[in-house]
Amino acid sequence: MNPALVVACLGVFFGVAPVAGQDDPTLTALVNQTLRYEAAEDAHQAALTARQVVQSDFDASLDSVRIARERRNQDAYDRASESNMLLARQLTQMDRRVEATLDSLQTARRDLLRAMDDRTTVLLRQQEEATTRAEAQRVGALIADLGNQYDELQRSSEILTPRPLAFSGVLTYSPRDPPSRLRQKIELATREIENVQSRITEADDRISGIEQRIRLARRSDDFQSSLGRFDDTRVPVGPPGQTRPQGDPTVSDSTGVRTQPQSLEEQLQGWLDLKEQLEQMLETFIAAREELQAHVGAQPEPSTAAEAV
Repeated sequence: MNPALVVACLGVFFGVAPVAGQDDPTLTALVNQTLRYEAAEDAHQAALTARQVVQSDFDASLDSVRIARERRNQDAYDRASESNMLLARQLTQMDRRVEATLDSLQTARRDLLRAMDDRTTVLLRQQEEATTRAEAQRVGALIADLGNQYDELQRSSEILTPRPLAFSGVLTYSPRDPPSRLRQKIELATREIENVQSRITEADDRISGIEQRIRLARRSDDFQSSLGRFDDTRVPVGPPGQTRPQGDPTVSDSTGVRTQPQSLEEQLQGWLDLKEQLEQMLETFIAAREELQAHVGAQPEPSTAAEAV
């Protein structure tokens, strides 16, 4: 579809329509980034669905390894271990695909949020330059709606933390592991470390974005405090004749209970706390990998295909 036509159709939805014969670059960028984000979201969801299939097979193979170990069945243990490691490598490949699509999604999301901020900045300038209360009200409604879209995007893009394999025993050292299996575990641990590092980068991006929203909100508040230059200092919101509701708005959580939405400051603190948790998880995975690396050279390769159970 012609981007110019898309801009014309969605101009009112995203903000003030551009003047005839003159494109608004922030509006054009916002529409284009929205389309790009939706495509990246679809690709990432498809990769996640495929990974879930492999994850289910991997979990089943772990059960087979555990049962064979408990029964001290050497042949069954060898077969289950081989199958488990093959699935582990396939899962690693799927993780790479998920990570690649997630990186694209995160980039598209960051660009979309940045486009929203750029558009909000233009609208704030238009509001500050308004000469009538009606004009300030109209632009203010667009700013509020764009802010809601920004918040919805933030809430719908929750961070994807990797499965804590180190805590389930998959990445822990076992004296029964030959060097080949230790190296495979090290490879898996390395992938988990990279995943957590990617999540930390995502948290940093969220923190930066919320800090920018706080700055824009303060700028809007400064404008609201200067409304005395109009004859009526109240800027109504909603249809004519409808007054602005008193008190803070409420939202429903997953249980249907009406709760107060988080402030930007609370969101910022939440992401700071999550980043701290991710950094602790990263330390755990690094320690697990270091332990495996310390033992990988201490054991000779088995002389036969059999491995001690």
